[in-house]
Amino acid sequence: VYKRQAVVGPNAAGKSTLGKILSGLVKENSGTISYMGKRLKPSGRRGLIWYIMQDLDSQLFGEDLIDELLTGQKRTPEREEKAASILAALNLDSLQEHHPMTLSGGQKQLLTIARAFLSDRPLLILDEATSSVDTRTELLIQGAMDKLMRKKTSFVIAHRLSTIVNADVILVIKNGDVVESGTHEELLKKNGFYAEIYNAQYNFS
Repeated sequence: VYKRQAVVGPNAAGKSTLGKILSGLVKENSGTISYMGKRLKPSGRRGLIWYIMQDLDSQLFGEDLIDELLTGQKRTPEREEKAASILAALNLDSLQEHHPMTLSGGQKQLLTIARAFLSDRPLLILDEATSSVDTRTELLIQGAMDKLMRKKTSFVIAHRLSTIVNADVILVIKNGDVVESGTHEELLKKNGFYAEIYNAQYNFS
């Protein structure tokens, strides 16, 4: 079973549409989506999947960082301790007394990702969640994701290929179709469409 899956491809290839179909926001025209051997209707997916889209600012509404992470949950010492450990993993523990809306854009993205990790939902979709952060924040997110995704199955839609090189499997989409799949190393060895995107992105000859 693949725990960390990634989807890459050029603009308008269908990456975000795929994420919305998987999460139940858009109904598929054909085929079925199953989890643990059970076919899922769009309404049934929402309790299993936490979907993080590119624009995260409007999703923050807690009074402080712990409150933000525990949205909809009763504050207990156990939950507060778990939330604090996730904030520490994301290097946000020093900002615990701040109101979420006073944070920078990158910090807000980290906080929203932290809320997803704290949820009980086993599946996580991140749709280009690091697309608007600086390199330092992107590295923080990557490091935290490596730690926190161990107990969840994740589906990462990425434009920056540096964020998905450690994925268990990478699906390469072109014009709405999956044209290649494999690990980062396997796809580079194929010297196909993925290698073309990767070399162009990093200016390799």
